[in-house]
Amino acid sequence: MCVMGDNDKAYAFGGTAATAYTTLASVVIYDTATGATTYGMTMPVGVGNAGVGKGLDGEMYVFGGYNSSIGTYVLNTQVYDPVSNTWTSTVNLPQAIHWVASASGANGKIYMFGGFYSGTAGNSTLIYDTVTASWNYGADIPTHRWGAAAVVLANNSIMVIGGSNGAALTTVEIYNPTADIWSTAGSLVSPVNGPRAELGRNGFVYLIGGVNSGYLFDGTPTSAIERYDPVAGTWTVSSYASLAVQRAFFGTGADSLGRIFALGGYTATGVITSDIDMLVVMDLEGPVRQLAITSPGDGAVVSGVVPVEAQIMNNWGSISYSAIDFLVDGALVESQTAGSSWVFMWDASALADGSHHTLMVRGYYQTGTFEASVDVIVASQSVEQKVASIESEIAALQTAISSLQSQTNLVNANVTDLQTRLTALQTQLNTLKTDQTTQGTQLTNLNSTLASLQQQLNDMQAQLDKVKTTSNSGSMWGMVNLVLIVVVIVLLALMLMMSRKKT
Repeated sequence: MCVMGDNDKAYAFGGTAATAYTTLASVVIYDTATGATTYGMTMPVGVGNAGVGKGLDGEMYVFGGYNSSIGTYVLNTQVYDPVSNTWTSTVNLPQAIHWVASASGANGKIYMFGGFYSGTAGNSTLIYDTVTASWNYGADIPTHRWGAAAVVLANNSIMVIGGSNGAALTTVEIYNPTADIWSTAGSLVSPVNGPRAELGRNGFVYLIGGVNSGYLFDGTPTSAIERYDPVAGTWTVSSYASLAVQRAFFGTGADSLGRIFALGGYTATGVITSDIDMLVVMDLEGPVRQLAITSPGDGAVVSGVVPVEAQIMNNWGSISYSAIDFLVDGALVESQTAGSSWVFMWDASALADGSHHTLMVRGYYQTGTFEASVDVIVASQSVEQKVASIESEIAALQTAISSLQSQTNLVNANVTDLQTRLTALQTQLNTLKTDQTTQGTQLTNLNSTLASLQQQLNDMQAQLDKVKTTSNSGSMWGMVNLVLIVVVIVLLALMLMMSRKKT
């Protein structure tokens, strides 16, 4: 009952204790990078031989299983979050499952096949959708079985391998989750119950361990590894690699480097408590004298002085080379003597930024030569230096933005002041326009009055002229002169008023 996390850590849930064969509720976490083992939050309900899987969000599911403390199968669906190290529960199973073959599909669904039900091998295809938290049944698996292995293939179909229906099986069947149909594949070389299977990075399926009997304690666990060729559709037993510890009903996981790990399970003497096997998948068909560059990885970005690590793979450390060469872009840089692992210090500090280079190791073993290579990209700065540089640029930009903001605030204040002054000037201009209009009206009225007075004066002059010719009376003439004097005074006053309005 093992699930591989996105962090290259293997999570083993529950199982059976080495003493008294009691059910466990522990969560054992194995770091494939460091080899360290830690513990996660204890399971709410301890179970053994449950179905397991992982959702698209990285959460891990434990379905059903058997609890020896209560002596029965459980229907719980327990959900573990490896990030927060917490447990929750979701909808229970529609039926009890135990010793099922389970696999996590690429569509967020977890598939469980067959199982053991009160002494009978089942043939159900039970599907849990982690997105909708719902259960469905798929087409029944053609062969009733329990203790089988399941693995998702490169085309997202699922292969169910071996198991037992009272006797160990060689039967291999493939489920198409899209079409919901089954097909058969090539049979195993040997019948096996309780094995585990992983898809290698080379496209081959590796079936590991198991027991050659229908029930766990009736036979002997095996250390054999069978490999399935998806093109030929055939299985072969590896003559060059096998488990260091015979085991069945255990957990497996493959990390980002393609290494397959086998954890726990049963061996001929009982429960395995500590031994962990690692299989590096390359090509198990050839002699186990293969090389690999374990660091840096293919496509890695490197800088400065780079430690290049080379190691013999798939030989469990039993074979060494008589000599090994290290090459950069085909040119020999350094040679080292016999061993099974090496470290080369490659100085890439003087190389062009962004340049691509091929690192190669070549090993010599008696009459054979073996090579491995990776392509890397050189950076003038390390990732840490680039991060620091970017952080510095961000800080400078933030300072510039703050300065610009201050200048903007000052400009806004000046604009507001100018707008206020413009508004005041506009008000004054409107007032002047109003005064000018009023003065113009008064001037028009004054001109009209003067014209009227002028006309009256002309009329009076005409009357005076007439009086002069018709009357010789002195008193009459004096009176007329008095009237003229008054008119002249009025005209002078009006002219004075008009001149003041104009100014």
